[in-house]
Amino acid sequence: MRLKLIIILLISVLLVACSNDKSIQVKKEGIENTTIEQTENETKITKEFVEKNAKIGLSYDEVREIFGTEQYSGIMDRTMTYVYDSTTYKPFTYNQSGDAVASEELKSGKLDYQLYINFFREKAYYFQYYFEGEDGEVWGYQVSSEGEFLTRTTGN
Repeated sequence: MRLKLIIILLISVLLVACSNDKSIQVKKEGIENTTIEQTENETKITKEFVEKNAKIGLSYDEVREIFGTEQYSGIMDRTMTYVYDSTTYKPFTYNQSGDAVASEELKSGKLDYQLYINFFREKAYYFQYYFEGEDGEVWGYQVSSEGEFLTRTTGN
């Protein structure tokens, strides 16, 4: 009994020592991260970063390695979806599990961007990056097996 308690205590100490909420990602070989801004407490994903790193067929783990930990993940439109947004460095609460682009929040500056990554059979197949353009409108940049597209959205 005493041995079990010591083992559990050692495992607990090891787990606590290995976890670190303030860790930052470092550049990984083969990942173009020249346009991602990373500090100890924030990750800003830019359109340029998505253009360079959004690849059809990435696994869940590969997506997390490149884009970091998602702010939300769940089933949307019958598919696993990861959501990334500017709430990591710009605190703001909204319905991240919603299936509509937060156009008003993007236009008002409450959000800088939203990135949706959809998976099929545990592989990324669709990337959607939304941001406010210089014209004050919300734009969407999509990457899919059909190519890359930049379109102006019409709102929710």
